[in-house]
Amino acid sequence: MRNSVNPTEYTLEIRFRPNPVILDVRGTWAAALSSHLGLTQWQIVENRVDIFAPDKQDHAFVSFRNAGLVIQNPDTEGYFAGKAHRFLKRLMSFAELESPLFVERIGVRRKQAIACELSFEALVTQLSHTYLRLAPELESALAGARLEDIGAPLNWVDATGHFNTVVGPMKEEQFKQFLRADQQFPAVGAFVDVDYWDTPNRDMTGPEILAKVAAFAAATASRAATLQEVSLAPAHAEA
Repeated sequence: MRNSVNPTEYTLEIRFRPNPVILDVRGTWAAALSSHLGLTQWQIVENRVDIFAPDKQDHAFVSFRNAGLVIQNPDTEGYFAGKAHRFLKRLMSFAELESPLFVERIGVRRKQAIACELSFEALVTQLSHTYLRLAPELESALAGARLEDIGAPLNWVDATGHFNTVVGPMKEEQFKQFLRADQQFPAVGAFVDVDYWDTPNRDMTGPEILAKVAAFAAATASRAATLQEVSLAPAHAEA
């Protein structure tokens, strides 16, 4: 099992117009994807096929209306992008999958637990001045009150697509609610979540889908690095 000081999870999901024909070829697709991706385990449950490594750190899935990939603790940022490209290219080679594919939603999400030497209370204070930058007027107006937690979601859009971010302090047990629970988490740390998405609601060609996913994968890693750098910079730390 790959381990990480800062546990990380990438998720890709593509939702497409329901295609009942996929239900008839689940076994064929499972065997083909298992062999192509080097993921030796697979199972079929109702309307979905799951293909995964024995430790389940690499996990692909396909149903009659969506498909995706979940990667835990990649060795490099490029590992996820490469695996996603390989998965999608093989998936889109199947004759039963419509081409072009009518895509309702497409997204890449990156979640990470980042170890921090600050106390939980100090980290709350730091993030209130870096990630959200609470106005001094607000703090003055609420004099006598102590901020216990912080982590509001922010919604953005750029040339790559829409994206949502969350940066907040967490303790070990809280991390287990947002990331795979059977791994080691810091006693106190920051949760950094970047989710790029788009709702095309139109036909997309294979090359278009591959390019969109590659752009989202690169952007999630870049935005997460920026959020970590700005929000957790040592210069902002308070004892």
